[in-house]
Amino acid sequence: MTFTGIFVTLFSFAVLIFIGRWVIYSLVVIARYFGFKEFVVAFFTVSIGAVIPEFFVGVTSALQGVPELSLGAVVGENLFLITVTIALATFFSAQGLVVDSKTVRIGIIFTVLVAILPLLLILNGELSRMDGLFLLATFAFFVFWLFSKKERFAKVYEEETPELSRLTKKTAVKSMFIAVGGILAIVISVDLLLRELLVVSHEMGIPLAVVGIFFVAIGTALPETYFAIDLARKGNSWMVLGGIMGGIAMASTLVLGVVALIEPIILTKETLSSMVLARMFLTIAAIMLLVFVTTGHTITRKEGLALLAVYISFLLAEILFVF
Repeated sequence: MTFTGIFVTLFSFAVLIFIGRWVIYSLVVIARYFGFKEFVVAFFTVSIGAVIPEFFVGVTSALQGVPELSLGAVVGENLFLITVTIALATFFSAQGLVVDSKTVRIGIIFTVLVAILPLLLILNGELSRMDGLFLLATFAFFVFWLFSKKERFAKVYEEETPELSRLTKKTAVKSMFIAVGGILAIVISVDLLLRELLVVSHEMGIPLAVVGIFFVAIGTALPETYFAIDLARKGNSWMVLGGIMGGIAMASTLVLGVVALIEPIILTKETLSSMVLARMFLTIAAIMLLVFVTTGHTITRKEGLALLAVYISFLLAEILFVF
């Protein structure tokens, strides 16, 4: 890889991380200005902002005929969010992540299932267009369920920070421009990044799915991780878990559904071993999260450490058995 290629790759990652964070925050500001309910902000506004980079990674990779990169990115990001992001959020929160909302608990159960769903559908080695339609139908069902009961819309999002307490029309319009400009910057950076990652994959002989699991996944997960830590510091467990769960659900159904419709994802022998490990560790992490949420209704720091240990074990396993 040339010096120019390294610079372009690092610059693209920086755009995904920092611009992605600004897009999420801008959407939250807009939501607050229009008086959106806390439920909508948690499960959709934050999640949409977080999933934008991953969506364009998926669409771009599918259009370039390498959809397995998107599959790796989604699986890798889901694993990162369930383990590292939630672990960091517990470390920065005062008393762990309290899950006292029935909506959040049910949402986590559904999210755990849809996070594993694409891995079940691709057991035959292919995520076909029919599978893509099924994932999109699952996403539609998820949206319908979330908005099916009016009591979930009782509380308006009213976080008080110096920025949010002085919201004006000018501030909201500025945030809209930042969000649109940020999305355009993400689209451009994703295109540049994928070009360089294709070169890296070819020169180093690393399967594209593995590139997605590590490099792309971490880059797209970091903005949401930063936002989750910020919310955890303020004691807003509902927003932390709502944003993470919404992002995972959207990536696993909406993103992969669209990608499979554009270009079916076919696993090769090169990517099979890495995907087997990712599938195994994602399943373990998902089950652990499910147990933590349904038993104590709180994700403690010790449980966060356990989730973090799963991701570290995954990294070591990939290094030993894949590279």
